[in-house]
Amino acid sequence: LSSSSQLLRLRKDIRNRVTYKGPGTIEDGVRSRVEIEFEVDNYENARILFENLGYEVIMVYEKFRTTYALDDAEIVLDEMPYGNFIEIEASDPEVIHSLADKLNLDWEARIFDSYTVLFDFLKWTRGFQFRDLSFENFTSLEISPQDLGLRYADTP
Repeated sequence: LSSSSQLLRLRKDIRNRVTYKGPGTIEDGVRSRVEIEFEVDNYENARILFENLGYEVIMVYEKFRTTYALDDAEIVLDEMPYGNFIEIEASDPEVIHSLADKLNLDWEARIFDSYTVLFDFLKWTRGFQFRDLSFENFTSLEISPQDLGLRYADTP
């Protein structure tokens, strides 16, 4: 799946969810992708099913997420082991543009890469050998946006 920019994820937090994400496309400066998500009652059974279908875990990652609703959109604040990010999700690209402006975000600083792509870039440039994107692996590391090939979007 990853070779064709697709993702299958089994998530365990307050609910157990399976998510499929298709390859991304860029339209009006906004990345979009097909996303199918549903809850499963039994996390362990879902994990075993995926293994029996031949899927392998290629990475485990951790994040803390806070979600808000604003102007027909969902605003998510993600705390990742290597930095903090904001994501604006809406069905209309114009709503995303408008909210980025309303939140005083630098539109040119937006990113299209996933957290896993950013992690792979960081492993390549910094020579990290660990597999998982966990807070424990990043405990003693200082990572700047520049280390990820990025810049802050919330500074003038």
